[in-house]
Amino acid sequence: MASRARLRLASLAAGIMAVLTWYTPRWDPQVMTAGAYFAPWSYASAAGVNLRDHAQRERLLFFREGRTATVSVVQTLDERINFCSDGKVEADTSPRSMTLQRLIAHLPMLCHRAPQRALNIGLGAGVTLGALACHPLQTLDVVEIEPAVTNVVQVWAPWNHAIGTNPLVRLHVNDGRNHLLLTTGRFDVITSDPFEPVVAGAASLYTVEHFQLARQRLRPGGIMAQFLPLYELSNADVGMLLRSFATAFPHAAVFFTGYDTILLGFTEGAGIDMEVVAHNFGRPAVAQSLADVGVTEPGQLLEMLVLELQQGAEELSPGTLNTDDRPLVEFSAPRSALAYQPDRNQRVLLEAYAVEPDLTRYNLPEAWTAKVQAGRDAMRLTLAANLQREGGDARGALELLYAALRRSPANPITQNELTAALAGAANAFRVRGDVTNAAVYYHRALEIQPDDFWSLCHLAGFAIADGQWGEADRFLARGLAAYPDAPLLIAMRGRLAGSRGNIAGAERDLRAALLQLPRDPELWDQYAYVLEHQGNHKAAELARAHAVSARD
Repeated sequence: MASRARLRLASLAAGIMAVLTWYTPRWDPQVMTAGAYFAPWSYASAAGVNLRDHAQRERLLFFREGRTATVSVVQTLDERINFCSDGKVEADTSPRSMTLQRLIAHLPMLCHRAPQRALNIGLGAGVTLGALACHPLQTLDVVEIEPAVTNVVQVWAPWNHAIGTNPLVRLHVNDGRNHLLLTTGRFDVITSDPFEPVVAGAASLYTVEHFQLARQRLRPGGIMAQFLPLYELSNADVGMLLRSFATAFPHAAVFFTGYDTILLGFTEGAGIDMEVVAHNFGRPAVAQSLADVGVTEPGQLLEMLVLELQQGAEELSPGTLNTDDRPLVEFSAPRSALAYQPDRNQRVLLEAYAVEPDLTRYNLPEAWTAKVQAGRDAMRLTLAANLQREGGDARGALELLYAALRRSPANPITQNELTAALAGAANAFRVRGDVTNAAVYYHRALEIQPDDFWSLCHLAGFAIADGQWGEADRFLARGLAAYPDAPLLIAMRGRLAGSRGNIAGAERDLRAALLQLPRDPELWDQYAYVLEHQGNHKAAELARAHAVSARD
């Protein structure tokens, strides 16, 4: 009898656990991968926290809870693709980010006389690794601690040169620091994917000992490329990490990519020789990869050069270092996480640009000198503009950026920063309800980057609101040519069709937009309105119910 009672009790407990498991609320992966703790200002407004609203307007392309991190790929309303690790955006397809990710690979490979073996620390979205593969290497190794990231690389194939199917790649699932410690391999180039020191565990990849270990794994004439962010770090942190890198690589160079910096560490015999750079630049795959981010001439790389550090230089004077036994940045960086100050940290770069290097020492062809000098002037003005903006002088910043563009019209860094500044000014006017001035600045942004998503989108929206159907058609056509699957633009085309009396076209487009954004309450409201005009009241009532449910 006792055994039967225990059996019934066990069965009852199992049944209760099954019911609880079935009815336990499930985590929303899009909310869980939002990463609000890294950029809380993006999810809050005067109306309160809008974390769920934010997630509802993004498309989750990939999600995996891995061994060491939760990784995801999301597509934002402006069609940008984000790779996130534990909610932190580690890579995206914006012009700024793509420039950084590709140059981390191309800068050291272009400077090396004959690179044969390369190692990339951190697979990430695979953009840096794919850029490395554009060069004629014999071996290409990558070390990644999280196996789930390999799936991310497949999603990112259009932006990483389809590196996930490249047979040259050898993947090592391991901690990057540990791999350097244990490997017997030696490399011509070592690159480090964009890890931020503020992220737990990444600080060990910014210590003197790590940089020294990397140097030991380089062959004679080898080069290391290291990402150094200008955000989520204080001025003192940036100086400390620069000093730490230069301790391991007394001959180093600092490059500015518009929002971030890249450090190159040279071993004996390595350096910047523009004859070597031009030769490597001439390979078609390399030239195309760089042209995709606006770098079309070898001399443009010298325009991004902030300074070179040599043994005994003033910048290498004694000071605080980030070391294994005193990993200071691991504790100081989190204090700067909410003080987003990339512009302020550019002051030291501007001061360094003021010291003009002797361009002849880089074996620069005489015919290139004037253009390179003009590009460097443009970069100096760009840095000054960013500091103006940080000080609250948006108009002064725009004037300096336009002056930079006149000095060097093809400079991709200036183009990116000017477009961002113009779009920012336009958004400020739009939020204040000044549509006229907002439209002026969106038009100016399109003059620099003709496929800027938000400029095309807002100008189309302004035209629809004003009943200017031809203008709306023009901007929507341009937008959909660049972003054919964008649900925001498809829904706007549906609104335009409905305004013209084409209810069937409006219903078709809104339904197509909802297939991609099924939890967007505004789209459901618009869909309900169209269904009512079709006389489909029952379906309209159901659509309104979906809108209510999405807002709850």
